[in-house]
Amino acid sequence: MIIQKGFKQLSTDAQVVFKKVLQALSEPGLCIEYDYEGLYWPNLHPTTTGLFLSLCDVDTPIGGDSALLNEEIRKSLAFHTQSPFVNNVSEANFVLFDETVSLDILTLLAKGSALSPENNCTVVIQCSGKKIENRTESPPKLELNLSGPGIPDQRTFAIDNLTLASGIVQYLIKGRPKFPMGLDFIFTTSNTFIGLSRTTKVEVKPCM
Repeated sequence: MIIQKGFKQLSTDAQVVFKKVLQALSEPGLCIEYDYEGLYWPNLHPTTTGLFLSLCDVDTPIGGDSALLNEEIRKSLAFHTQSPFVNNVSEANFVLFDETVSLDILTLLAKGSALSPENNCTVVIQCSGKKIENRTESPPKLELNLSGPGIPDQRTFAIDNLTLASGIVQYLIKGRPKFPMGLDFIFTTSNTFIGLSRTTKVEVKPCM
């Protein structure tokens, strides 16, 4: 079993990613570039790997798609972060799925409570498409219009392969609990990511 390499400069590199995540979640829908050479783990984008290495620790149970989080990835993450892995996603604070995750699975995840909303789950969605941006010249099937804290007026972004029938979209438009409870999302591609905090209002605009 191979243990994959982590950050070259642990504290410095982790801080860089952490600051970018803070920006992504405080400015929802803003495309954040992250190009880190060396984090080429099987199944995972470098951005996905960087997020887990930076944000997870011994107090962060990890769960999600077993195809993405296979045995090699789990052992490598456990080595670098000491994070425990859970089979029951409702017990996880940090999960990884792709765009095909169902609404039923998202419904199981921890949303926090009115008194402790910080006990919610952060959902990393690793996107198979190459585009994750604020606008595209050739629009995909779906655009998401965002408004709320951290967004001047309105922001629009689109992700390849995300459709109106997607469990993610269904959760965002009608499955979310009453604020301050909810899930925080981070969508990743190979060198970019976008955050959607639970404070963000999402409206779906099918492309014509």
